Amino acid sequence: MRRVNASPKYTGNCWNHWTIIGAVPFTGTRGKAPVWSRDQWFSVAVAILRRKQRNMPGELAQSFTAALLQFDVALGRPEENLARAVALLEQLPVAGDAPTLAVLPEVFTTNFTFHGAEEFAAHSGRALEKLAALAREREIAIAGSIIEAGREAGRYANRAFFIDERGERLCHYAKRHLITIGHEHLFYEEGDDAEARIFEWHAIPMAMAICYDLRFPEWLGRLAFAGARVFVVPAQWPRERLAHWRTLLQARAIENQAFFLGCNRTGVMENTVFAGGSAIIDPWGEIVATDAEGATEIVRGRVEPALSDEVRSRLPAFNERQAQESK
Repeated sequence: MRRVNASPKYTGNCWNHWTIIGAVPFTGTRGKAPVWSRDQWFSVAVAILRRKQRNMPGELAQSFTAALLQFDVALGRPEENLARAVALLEQLPVAGDAPTLAVLPEVFTTNFTFHGAEEFAAHSGRALEKLAALAREREIAIAGSIIEAGREAGRYANRAFFIDERGERLCHYAKRHLITIGHEHLFYEEGDDAEARIFEWHAIPMAMAICYDLRFPEWLGRLAFAGARVFVVPAQWPRERLAHWRTLLQARAIENQAFFLGCNRTGVMENTVFAGGSAIIDPWGEIVATDAEGATEIVRGRVEPALSDEVRSRLPAFNERQAQESK
């Protein structure tokens, strides 16, 4: 028996993917075709087709697995935080028949540090390269937010990212609503509404929002009117307002009849405690998966985007709101 390293991508040549079924029996010299039974040929053909489909994010996905990774984000220690995120990402299984989306907390590499932004923004580029390589290797999509250079020289932004299985970045949205009680507006550049765009992953119309954005229903409604069926929300939401976090996720899901995937951090920063509570909320406002008090680091659940259209059809409140907005 002999094993051959499988290619990370489907190239159209089945001979590059012999190890999809585990091992290849050879009867001839090196490089010659393996001798397989009919069942083995069938198994490898099915596996190649599934692998090809997973690596084509333009194909419609009937469902996907969401994994919300909640952890303590150390203040101003990007290498430590990146290593923690990578360790959690590597715990996720390589994508199976359905795609997988992993979501990280808000500013997951640095936390809210307002000093050394230039250095941290430079590190963000390396962190995103690492995530893109991991996305390709493990055939998963990865989303979150990170500190990056702003539109103006010397300014910085809390910017969302969504990296697909090919390592391509689909979202560059900078946080539109900065929380003034945390002085975020004094240090970071406010995002532009033009950056808040719908993007497609596996033909699913998606949008991203960041933490405090949840308190602006009209703004999120416009994204839903533009077509979003799934909203991804990285956050750093304190435990003292955890009830708000849960309620707002459900309220935004109900009023927009869309999925909301909220990933919050855990741990303590100075005198502020963060208790996780990451959650997947469906278009009925039902909780698909959650962790109430940060007891687990990975919250997993199945997302079926077509449920959004089904709910909007059965209870057409969203469609009626959209019709009113268009008058």
